[in-house]
Amino acid sequence: LNLEKKPCVCEVLGMSIQDGGLLSGWTFHDSLLSSSSVLFTSRPVTVAATKPAFQMCSLLIAVVYLYWGYLASIQVASHGVYRQESSSIRFSILGLRNPEIPVSAGNPVLFGLLLNGCKIGQDNSTLNGTAILSFVKPVVANGYYLRIPEGSIFGDPVLWRVESFAESWTTIGASVWRGQGDQAIFYPHLAYPTPEQRNLQIKVDSRPSWQWFLSDVVICFTTSLGWLFFSISRHIKRQSAGVLIISALFGSNSLLQAAAAVGFGMAENWRECLHGWINSAPDALLAVSIWWNERHAVLSLLAYGVLKLVPLVIQTNILFMDRSGMLVNILSNGGFLALVITGANIVFHRRALSRAHTLVLVDKAKYDAIWANILADSEEQASIQSLDKLTKYLGRCITKQSRQLKRIRSLKAEQHRSLSLSGFSSSSSLKLQSAGDGVVIVKEAWESLLDCGIPAIPDQSHPVRSLDQLYLQAIALNGILIAKVQTWAAASSGCFSASADRVAAPEEEMQVGGKVRWAKVKAVQRSIEKSTRSYGKDVSRLLDICRQSIYFETISGILACLAVIGRDPDVMIARIKNRFDATVNSAASAGYRNLAVNLRLVSAETQAIGIETHLCEVQLILLKMAVIKNDEGHKKYITFRNLRGE
Repeated sequence: LNLEKKPCVCEVLGMSIQDGGLLSGWTFHDSLLSSSSVLFTSRPVTVAATKPAFQMCSLLIAVVYLYWGYLASIQVASHGVYRQESSSIRFSILGLRNPEIPVSAGNPVLFGLLLNGCKIGQDNSTLNGTAILSFVKPVVANGYYLRIPEGSIFGDPVLWRVESFAESWTTIGASVWRGQGDQAIFYPHLAYPTPEQRNLQIKVDSRPSWQWFLSDVVICFTTSLGWLFFSISRHIKRQSAGVLIISALFGSNSLLQAAAAVGFGMAENWRECLHGWINSAPDALLAVSIWWNERHAVLSLLAYGVLKLVPLVIQTNILFMDRSGMLVNILSNGGFLALVITGANIVFHRRALSRAHTLVLVDKAKYDAIWANILADSEEQASIQSLDKLTKYLGRCITKQSRQLKRIRSLKAEQHRSLSLSGFSSSSSLKLQSAGDGVVIVKEAWESLLDCGIPAIPDQSHPVRSLDQLYLQAIALNGILIAKVQTWAAASSGCFSASADRVAAPEEEMQVGGKVRWAKVKAVQRSIEKSTRSYGKDVSRLLDICRQSIYFETISGILACLAVIGRDPDVMIARIKNRFDATVNSAASAGYRNLAVNLRLVSAETQAIGIETHLCEVQLILLKMAVIKNDEGHKKYITFRNLRGE
């Protein structure tokens, strides 16, 4: 797209009203944006995928989860076999159904070992609450069984511990446990739901269950894969898929946790079932919130961290009543990681804001001093009040949110389009001859060209979605806007920028060509930055791609110019941003003040080429402030803007 070349009428008519194009498929890489402000933009996930700091963090998370998945897969490969070579296995009863009955007075229990669900070796009966199995050589087993042949149900064991002996006694089983193999956690102080039937064999199988496989193994690998894809999405030019990757990651984890919870419920393991549902809910909420509106990623991550950690503390203290491993569980929890990342970003963002404030502190002091002098002048103060009244009067019919809109479509345009497209085949194109050059227009482009709609009536329900469309409109409108601002400036004693430190009167453009430095169409990269950082990639909210500035000595000159603009029959005002309002806090603009008018130029000329719905911007600026905002001052403002993530 050649921004320097003024397009011919047929090019503008063909492209100013059609969607799509080269810029619509852009991939975004914001190298200037401060990493500490990423999460505070309108597309934090998309932008984070382009920043090396977040890429490295994502890669590190992927490696950690891959390692955890590897450790869990070792337990799967071992089939739950007790890994410690032992010559003795001890079963110790720690509590009975009736806690008032001594363990030594409880029912005798037969204890034996299982391998893949089958009985191996001989069993042994408990004596004074303990049964020991001794072997000539180390035994291989992955489960055990209990059988209570007789006695009162109140003497049944509900609390126990199983230990193996090599050099010392090591716990390999308990009445309640979580996990598998070397990663298992045992809770001998929690009661097992011992059945009341006599001679019923109670099997405790240590082989990995499919529920555990889903919740501890598959989740580790899917999480690792998701973060790996996110970390490399920028390098494969798929950073725009960051939201999809993160949403799919947490959504799949939520489904896996839910499936495991259902399985544990069917197995009547109510603790693991409740644990699964509690962990599934935060993942589902984060997936939905990121997919629905990633702008609120900071709040979503904070809520996710709290919803992960608070239930974890409750489970540790109430569900499993064991605080010994709580700190380790918290540090290895995804919620803790979310809180750390979000908290660090908040802290660094505050530091970036402080740096941004310090950077423009000198210029802000100068702007504030100028503004204080203006407020001290009674005539200027009266002009400020009149300007406020005029902006309110002109803005009485303005909608709350101004956007770039398409023309409203008409039934006649629909019928004309259908007739004109009847000659096209599914893959055909139309070739036009223009100034000796062949111009190929594909069917889709010609379809948009024929859908001209009704001139001068913007369609509030159809905002412009194509950045190409906006740029073609802006390029075509720029010359028309320059002619207009010269007329407005001449009627209100305004002037224009001639060089870095000089202004020119409106008539100088006619006398000496090239003296006036007219504003160029906004740089494509800056439009992409702004739409991504602030507008969620909604290009219809870019209202200043085509813009010009007029400079004035006094507020009264700005007031006069705004009145001239308001009386112009070709002008349709869409928004007025009055920073000369005494109630406006100028801290966000580093003390700088101006008046910006977003308007449409509805004339026969603009309607003929389909650009009358394009919103442009005219800035009315005080000369005293413009002197401070020179090239060096503007560079400071750009750094200020990048630090703030604007």
